[in-house]
Order: sequence, then C-alpha cells, then structure tokens
Amino acid sequence: MDQVLMDATASAITRWGLSETTLDRVAAEAGMSRATIYRRGVTREQLIAALTARAGQTFRDALWPALTGAGTAAERLTAALEALCAAADEHLDLFSPGCSSPTARRFTGPDPTP
Repeated sequence: MDQVLMDATASAITRWGLSETTLDRVAAEAGMSRATIYRRGVTREQLIAALTARAGQTFRDALWPALTGAGTAAERLTAALEALCAAADEHLDLFSPGCSSPTARRFTGPDPTP
C-alpha cells in the first residue's frame, strides 16, 4: 500500500474521525485528486485495513520484546503494559475514532493543537 496514502488516511482520521473520513478527504490530505486515488484502484476500506495492519504490527513489535525479555514475570508484565499503552497512544485515533471527530470534541473539550 502506498505510504503517502496511508499517512494521508491517518491524518484524515485524526482530523475528522473514522466515520467521517472519505476518499475526498484522504486525497486532500495527500495533495492529490480523488480521481488519482480511484485510478490507483484503492478504496477507503483498503486504506483503513492497511492502517489497522500497520497498527497490529506496531503492537506486536512493542509487546514481543517486553514479554520475552529478561526479568521477573512482574517486570515483564509491567514492561508489556507500558509497551501496550505506548502503542495504543500511537494509534489512538484509529482505535477510538469517535474521540477525534469534531462532534465528539464538543463533549470532550477543545482540541489542544492549533
């Protein structure tokens, strides 16, 4: 999957939330037309699936060293939970899309970024 389109999809999800992310918005984030995306044969669902797969890989990459590393079971569990939380923070908009949508911001407070 095209890295530029994946990054643009992640940006669109962050800005508008998963349910409001469209190929038009992805195209705008990528600096290209929607027609260009269509010509490449890429769908919204494929982009979201690719992002989900990337997030899954991030979780695996973060957890495996923590679970198989040296230390007591309690130390490894602590490291795994810290790694899990860090990976979740990295992909928070994908896994909790309603929290980043403009509608949800009315209930959760203003966006801290300009």
